[in-house]
Amino acid sequence: MQNATAEKIPVEENFDTEEDVTFDKYELKNFIQEIKNMILEGEEINLARAIHNARYLGKLDRADEEFKAGHWVEHDIIEVEDDD
Repeated sequence: MQNATAEKIPVEENFDTEEDVTFDKYELKNFIQEIKNMILEGEEINLARAIHNARYLGKLDRADEEFKAGHWVEHDIIEVEDDD
């Protein structure tokens, strides 16, 4: 895998390149997949979008794992009659 230089990766003007970016295990997996998808589709590498998507997908992965582990709450549905 080649190291990409800052000149080869277009970065949005509002993206802070001086700030460290950290990922949890779910986000890292999704970030790598987002970058691979951009490369395979011939898109510009958009770091801000890849980070945003990785964080969102990581949140969904964590919620799915918690649900599968039985961490959920059951609620009753209350039906309300319309006044029509």
